[in-house]
Formats: sequence, structure tokens, C-alpha cells
Amino acid sequence: MNFEIPEEIVEVSKNHPYTKDTVSFASTKNGGAESVYENNICYSTVMSQLMECDIRCFPEQVGTGRAPSVLPPEMYKQWMELCIKHHWLPPNTTFQIEERNHTCLIPCAGMTRHEMYAALCCYRWSQNQPRIPWMILKLMEQFPKIHFYQAVQYTHSLYVEDPVHSFLAFHNASRNKLVPGIQYQVSNMNLLLSVVAKWFFAKDDAGNSPAKAAAQSYTITELESYLKKLGFTPPEVGAPTETEATKRFHTKTVEDILWDGWAELFEVKPDKTAIEETFDKLAKVREAA
Repeated sequence: MNFEIPEEIVEVSKNHPYTKDTVSFASTKNGGAESVYENNICYSTVMSQLMECDIRCFPEQVGTGRAPSVLPPEMYKQWMELCIKHHWLPPNTTFQIEERNHTCLIPCAGMTRHEMYAALCCYRWSQNQPRIPWMILKLMEQFPKIHFYQAVQYTHSLYVEDPVHSFLAFHNASRNKLVPGIQYQVSNMNLLLSVVAKWFFAKDDAGNSPAKAAAQSYTITELESYLKKLGFTPPEVGAPTETEATKRFHTKTVEDILWDGWAELFEVKPDKTAIEETFDKLAKVREAA
């Protein structure tokens, strides 16, 4: 896609590879004292301490001040509302929009580790990896018929160099120059990975979801377990090659993820036969086109 991303957004994103992708936040529980975490390299080390807390996210500390929020205010608002719509943020999240200083408050009562981590990543990406929300919003504007997760998968294939600070299985490991020995053989062209992420976080009328029922380990691990439970063969992280079974839901190219016909896949209920039949039907239409 030939979008001209603002230079400042590109620079902030490039300056936050996962080894420097620090986050600042504060937590309170039951009205108690606030615990402040400045420039933590990761949320995962303190996740157990954050359960049932209200989490206030704000820009990382730089010298005596704060890093600027470079995502335009209107885009920050659109991004956070999109994350609420797709169950990455709880509906009672509040966010403050100030010129170059965006913050948010995430009430985590009743949330599982997976829901909390997704919610925290929504803010982290807006602040440290603004190319991600910027590109997702632009894609959905240019291709209004695609599903949110199609835009997410395509964008991650461009800009996520390592899944350490993500909760989704698709990324561009070939761009990882910091740890060249790492091998993540998970295909960005496998649409099943984004479909199952949608299923995993989607809530029913009672507010339940597979993310609530999953074991409290890493979300990428639990997404793989959920795939297996549904009868699918997931791509294996670290495998040298993919098998025919793991290529079952591949598009021809990464760009082909953005074909609007694939949006129908995201309306299918969690059912192996139904998703296979729908994919095969759509693949024939795509091939003919």
C-alpha cells in the first residue's frame, strides 16, 4: 500500500524495537495506593500484580519529561474505539486526548490475563508503535468492506518484527535484526490465524469468550490450543517449514489478505467444517477474479 506515513510516526516506531519498547503505567486496587511502573520493558513480568486493578497508561519517561504522543488525536480516538468494538479493550475504558499526550484508564476487574494483555497492547501500540494503528485505520478507510482483523494481519506482517510484545501469531520475523538466531515460522498469509483470534476474543451476550475460559499462560500459546481444540492443525512456532495442513488457509500473497471477499470468513461461527467450506468457496471466487 502506498500510504505516506508521517515521518514522526515512522521514527517513533523505528526507535522502539522490542528491546527498547518500554511502557509506563500505574495501578490501583480497591481504592488503595497507586503503584507506578516507569519504563517497564514488558507488562508480562507484573501481570499477576495487575489482576483486578484499574490501570492508568501514560507515555514513557524521557529525562525529566514524557515522550510525545505522535498519533493524531482523532486517530487515537478512532483507534481506541475500534479496540473497544472488537473486544480488545473493555467498554468502560476511558481515554484522554491531549495534544501530544494521550493517556487511558483501563478497569481490569473481572478480566483474564489475555484480555488485560490485549488491552494494554492497544495503548502500547498507539504510543510506541503508532504505525500499527495508523496503517490499520488507513486500510479500513481505503477498503471499507474488509474486516478489522484483515487490516490487523496485514499491518502486523509489515511492522511487528517479534511477537514478544504482541498477542497475535502473525508478524514479520524476517525483519528481526536484533536477534537473528530467532526463527518464527508462522505464516502471515494464513487467514485462519486472524479468524481464530476474532473467535477467541469475541464475547457472547453474557460476556463470555474463549479468552475468559483459556488457561492463563501466553496468549499466542492459548490461541494455538484453541485451534487444536477446534480440530485444526496450527502452524508451529520454530518449525523449519510448513506442512500442507498448516497451509490450508493461505492466501497467495500477503497483499491478498486485503481482498474484501475474505471478510465473509469472519462471519462464520467457530466450526471447522464451516470455515473450510467457506474458505474453499471464496478461494475459487478469488482465483476466478
